[in-house]
Amino acid sequence: MKFTSKESKFPSSDSPGATLETEIGKTEHVFESDYKLDKKLRSGSYGVVYTTRHKKTHSEFAVKVIDRSKLKEKDDTATFREISIMKDLVDVKNVVPLVDVYIIPDFFYIVQLYAKGGDVFDRLAKRVSYSEMDARELGVILMETMKEMHKRKICHRDMKPENLLLRNSHDDASILLADFGFAKYVPDEGLKTRCGTPAFVAPEILVGKRYNTQADMWSVGCLLFMLIGGYPPFQDETHRGLFRKIRGSNFTFHEMYWEKVSLHAKQVITNLLTVDPNDRLDANESLLSPWFQEPDENLSVRDLSSSISEMKKYNTKRTLKSTVEQV
Repeated sequence: MKFTSKESKFPSSDSPGATLETEIGKTEHVFESDYKLDKKLRSGSYGVVYTTRHKKTHSEFAVKVIDRSKLKEKDDTATFREISIMKDLVDVKNVVPLVDVYIIPDFFYIVQLYAKGGDVFDRLAKRVSYSEMDARELGVILMETMKEMHKRKICHRDMKPENLLLRNSHDDASILLADFGFAKYVPDEGLKTRCGTPAFVAPEILVGKRYNTQADMWSVGCLLFMLIGGYPPFQDETHRGLFRKIRGSNFTFHEMYWEKVSLHAKQVITNLLTVDPNDRLDANESLLSPWFQEPDENLSVRDLSSSISEMKKYNTKRTLKSTVEQV
């Protein structure tokens, strides 16, 4: 069995093959014949992520190696779904591009672009200056990416800082959305699995209601809050307290960090962190809101340097693991 996706839209340096192919049980064409494993980046319950080099082009990539013998049937099926979604998003500019997939009876090898710039919040915490215009530039990328995903009825379901990577080490706006392990196509009746990362999960998921792509928009609202204020909107020492705040959308624009922020920025965040998903802004509506239409010169003078210290504090608290917590 073999299926081939659309041709890659990325330059040849990012994609050694003309097409993305998935070979199932084809032993004469295995991962090791095309790639060489290098250093281990991180490991999880079922797999390990390495850097890898293509033997012909010598281009460097990242590869997720998943041991299928450790997977339950539902997890094996979920990995096929993750691959399918990544193939559907291969032409979306700010998604980590899928390069190659090898599927044999014992392993999945999922080859992707190696995002060498780390994650966005680590980078921002190292800046010496930061303005509302800079935050808005990143917000535009987030919204445009959500617009493309949601148009395809794909819900990411784990939008969080660790999944916002940077393509390289010199461009703070080269954002790539990563980790589609929880992503799913949204049926007409909606989704019902309770999943996500506690501080960023939407209230409708917490209360067990069916949900759709608007759940992502809540998480994007949390990320936009962080891009401007430097800290998450919902915090508590216990999950019970945290979830109570999320269910009531109980957050505050603390004056110390928000006094210089425009009213339009606060309005778009408030309209994203709305409990009823039917009243919550979607990506298109967000991009048409006054803040996203504001001239650059009006936002460039709004200094957010005080938020950098909060980003540093947040980064020190983060666990080194990027695994998803079940709610």
